[in-house]
Amino acid sequence: MRITILKEGFSFIELLIYLPCALVLLGAAGYSTLNFQKALLSLTASTETTIQIALAMDQFINDLKKTSSCFTQWKSCEPHSLIFKTERHDIGWKHYKNRLIRISGDYCTQTGRWKGAARTTFLDPMEQFECTISYDGEKIKGILCKMTKKCRAKVCTINSFTALEEKV
Repeated sequence: MRITILKEGFSFIELLIYLPCALVLLGAAGYSTLNFQKALLSLTASTETTIQIALAMDQFINDLKKTSSCFTQWKSCEPHSLIFKTERHDIGWKHYKNRLIRISGDYCTQTGRWKGAARTTFLDPMEQFECTISYDGEKIKGILCKMTKKCRAKVCTINSFTALEEKV
């Protein structure tokens, strides 16, 4: 029997060295890909939450622009609930049972009830809706609004100050 030494190819010892090295490289590539995917999903969810808050804030600001700075146009001014009169109907925004709700219709201040109201839920669930009103005598100068919603482990917040113009 004759043993011949091959001049080409790999030996068994080389295989034992190169195989674990290749597996480590493949494992590192798979691990980094998985971490990148988790970070991307988290960023996507956070971005979607921020867009939802921005859309709600945009609608809130558009509603505020329809009202007057005169205090008689405001039916309720609480930190977590605002009701004001516009040219067409009353509009209310409130944080109720972890939801941000917009109500439009006719609000009766004596009974505290809405008539012919249409309700829209903007953010569900929502952590915080808080409004701070700036007064100047009997006029409202502006409203500072803070909307906060939790997204997984992150908390997304948007603050906005809206100045009110006097309608003539």
